[in-house]
Amino acid sequence: MSNYLYGQSFRLTYTITDAVTEEAVDPDNLTLTIGNLVTGAVTELVYGEDAELVRSGVGVYIIDYKCDEVGHFTGCFWCTGAIQDAKETSWVVEASLAREEA
Repeated sequence: MSNYLYGQSFRLTYTITDAVTEEAVDPDNLTLTIGNLVTGAVTELVYGEDAELVRSGVGVYIIDYKCDEVGHFTGCFWCTGAIQDAKETSWVVEASLAREEA
């Protein structure tokens, strides 16, 4: 688990490979779900619909996430279709003396 300060940005990266060939592949559908485990708030980003979720190469998807809320978060990239896969990660955003929360 990683720790960040309120106002910082960091990159979440998801790489998808074929289970048999281990080559990078693009999924039919890709969703990133981000949840605040403290408040219960959930945000879903869908590749092709939400500009924040970007394909940076075959099978590689990124989002530059801005820490604009204090809390404990989890993010889950998941894909459906011919390729089915998921990757989950978590992080904590702490208050910063240098920045005020909005």
